[in-house]
Order: sequence, then structure tokens, then C-alpha cells
Amino acid sequence: MLANYLSTQLPAQMAVNDGNHVLEVENQVARLAASLQAAAGAYAVGRVLTQPVLLGSVGAPPFAPADGGSIGPGAQGSELTDSFTVVGQSSYAPPTVGPAGGATYKTCSTQTTTSLVCSTSSLVVWNFSSTSSTSYSITTSGGPYDINISASGSTIAFTASSSAPVYVLVVGNNDTLTFTISGSSDVLHIVVIGNNDQVTFAAGSWSSSTVSVLFVGNYDTLSTGTQSLSSSNLIASFYGSHDTASLGTISATSSSVKAYFNGFAPASPSATCPVDNLAASTDAVYNNGTQSGGGTYSVTYNDTSVSSGTAPPSPWTGTFAEPTQFACPYYTTVTIPQMSSGSAGASLVVVLRNTYTPRAEVAFDEGAVVYAQPSGMPLMLVDPSISYQGGTLSLWVPEFQGTVGTEAGVGTAELSVRLVSLLSVDLPASGFSLSGTTSIAVKTPFAAAWTAYLSGTSLASHTVCVPASSTACKGPFAFNGPLGTVYVNVTATALAIQIATFSVALG
Repeated sequence: MLANYLSTQLPAQMAVNDGNHVLEVENQVARLAASLQAAAGAYAVGRVLTQPVLLGSVGAPPFAPADGGSIGPGAQGSELTDSFTVVGQSSYAPPTVGPAGGATYKTCSTQTTTSLVCSTSSLVVWNFSSTSSTSYSITTSGGPYDINISASGSTIAFTASSSAPVYVLVVGNNDTLTFTISGSSDVLHIVVIGNNDQVTFAAGSWSSSTVSVLFVGNYDTLSTGTQSLSSSNLIASFYGSHDTASLGTISATSSSVKAYFNGFAPASPSATCPVDNLAASTDAVYNNGTQSGGGTYSVTYNDTSVSSGTAPPSPWTGTFAEPTQFACPYYTTVTIPQMSSGSAGASLVVVLRNTYTPRAEVAFDEGAVVYAQPSGMPLMLVDPSISYQGGTLSLWVPEFQGTVGTEAGVGTAELSVRLVSLLSVDLPASGFSLSGTTSIAVKTPFAAAWTAYLSGTSLASHTVCVPASSTACKGPFAFNGPLGTVYVNVTATALAIQIATFSVALG
């Protein structure tokens, strides 16, 4: 009878005791997980939570003592991190003055505060600045040249003969600029920042030349005058309202003249390039002469919610379009890579050293609760708080402050946990939004459980475990085995993260 008891009845009874012990510990760790998330959800910073964890099972003395267990920190290196990129409000910052500094010149016959006559094959940088109405005279050949003028109510006469690029920046209001292009293969780029400015091209002949003009402001005007164009291109871009492109008598052989009117709304910082509906209604192209020679003349109106408008005069062809991601002058956005402070992780493990059933682990793993036995697949008992619906990624991230202690035996360990701090991230908000990919990385010995859980959610196609061939990702589970990293990468339009930091003590 004693032999039968020891070989049959006792093992069966102890297996039941060990099984019941496993269930009890699972419930206790699950209650701990629920309590931590509830405290964070209630924003109860400073609240202290206690949770007993029974380390020993019920024995059958004198023949079978209680099986012991231990509680302690999770595997070294376990952590959850999240990273994302924030794009801040657009900031409109046009120049208010010309570049600082004097001038760099090589062989200039005239250089004063209002005039420049220069011919060189080297780079020349020249800065003019005036606080009142001033007349400027500039003549260049060779180059390249970088001419910067800060003035208002001024007249500027510019004669260019150069195949090397000439860059002209004018900052100010009510300025009148006259450009004479007298050479062949000229390359001239003009930028005018301000209101009520006028750029006029004196009568001339352009051969194989490229001229571009960019206006940023309102009530600005471009006048071409009488021109003979041969294999040349003139491109004018306007950002503002009530702007005008006025075309004189032009003979354009194998040449093109293009105008772009872009409704511009600097007071709308949320858009990549803020636009309004004023281009097609306030901007205009006028013919003050005749156009011939078979050249192309086109105007494009980029507005919000515009599909048609008043056709420009012949021979111009007009296009009315929604704005695309065209370059937006002097608009910048703030891009900030962000990462949570979760490098410490939130992981603790209860190890059950069963004699009559396989050894087991019950783990609180970055908000989830996992059960694992050697040579088996780890199971997710309590799901992590992560979801992806309608483009919104929601995540609850627990963190443990400091190191979790260790206790072993057959008694009851008392966990004392205090909510130290909360950090919430909700995007988009206050003009800030997400850009690119939002990533979550969970580094854990229970990677197979995380992968199996996520494969049944809307995040399945966004999830990958690395290294894919390791037992951490594929199973079976092994005590003190390798760590795997489960990556979740999504292009989210909204993000809701709560990071809760807890201090943990064992008593």
C-alpha cells in the first residue's frame, strides 16, 4: 500500500497541487498587470499597489514537501521601445534683410555702395543695403555672381552678359528692377521678396538663355517688354495674390514662356505649403503686344479646390490644378525624432520549480503576462495593450524604475509597486503630426508569444521577429534561452502612447 501510494497516488496528488499553484500564480500576476494599468488609466501618480505572489505549492507531508519558486527581474536586456518622427508647425520666414557682410570681388572697375561694374571669371559676392529710396546700377559679365540687395522704394538697373549663373536676391517693398540681357547663353535667377515690386526686362535679344523669376508677396508685376527669343526659356513663379505677368511683343523661336501663379497663405501653418484660392481669381496674364515665332506660352494656376477658371488670353494655354507638393519658398517644418525612455523595460518573472509537473515561468513582460514551459511554445495569458485601428496606433508602455529584487522559497512574496510618473503622447496635436514610420520594438525571451499574438491582430502584416530563425522567435521555449526582438512598423496617422513608470519593491 505504501509503495502504491508513493508511486501512484502521491505523484497524482502533487501534480494537481503543482497545477493549482501555476493557476494561482497566473491569476496573481494577471491581477498585478491589471492593477498597474488601472492606476495609470486613473492618473493616480503616487498610488501604492500591493500584490502577493505565492512562491510555494501545497505539499503532502511527510512524503512530499511543497515545491518552491522564485521571483525576480526578467532576462537582462528585456525592453520595449517606441520611436516616431514628429513634424512641427510650418514656419514662414522670408528674408527681412540681405546677407550680412561686405563684398568679395576680383577685377571690378567700379564698386561703390550703389554701383558695381565687374568682369571676372571668379565668384563675386556683393551685398547692397539701404534704408531709404536709392538708385542702384549693376553691370556684370563673366562670373558667377551672387548679388544681394536689401532696399525699399528703390530703382535697380541691372545689365547682365554671362553664361555663368547670376543670382540676384532683392528684399523689400515698392522696388523697381530693370534687367537688360545683352549676351548669349545667359543664365539669370532672380528672387524678389516683398510687396508692390516690379521686374521689367528691357528690349533685347535672348539667345540660348535661361531666365527665372520668383516673386514672394502681393501686388507684384513682371513685364517682358519687346523681346526676340531664340532657344531661350523664361519661367516666372508667383506666390501671393493680385500678381501680374505682362507680356510685350515677343518673337519666340524654339523658346518657351511659362508662368505659375500659386495662391499663398502664410497664416496657415498646418499645411506643408499653405495655399489659398486667390491665384485664379486675383492673378492675371496680360498681352501688351503680339506673340509670334511658334513659341509656347503657358500659365498654371495652383489653388485649393480649383478645377477651372478664366482662360488666359491667346496664345497662352491655361491649366487649373489642385496644388501638388511644389516647392514652398521660405517655409520650413520642424522634424523631431522621438524615442520613449523605455530602455529599462518592465519585466519580472516567477519561476515555479515543480517536481511533479514541468518547470514553468509566469512573466509580466512589458505589460503582457506570459506562461512558458521548456520545450513548449510560450503562451500569451494577458494581451499587451497595443492596437492599430483606422490609422491610429495606441500603446501602453510600463517601465520599472531601478532593478526588481529577488526572493525565493515556499512562502509568499509581497510586491509593493508605486506609480512614479506618467507621460502621455497624443498626435496630431497643436500643429504637430507624425511623419514616416512609427516603430515599436519588444526585446524579450518570449518573442514567440508576442509574434503569435500579433499575427492574429490588425498588426499582423506589420510585424517581424528577429532573428527569424532563432528559438526565441519560433520556439520551443528554453530557460535562459536567447532573446528575440519583435518589430512593429506602421505608417500611422495618429498616435496615442502612455508611458507609466513604477518603482517596485519586494517584501
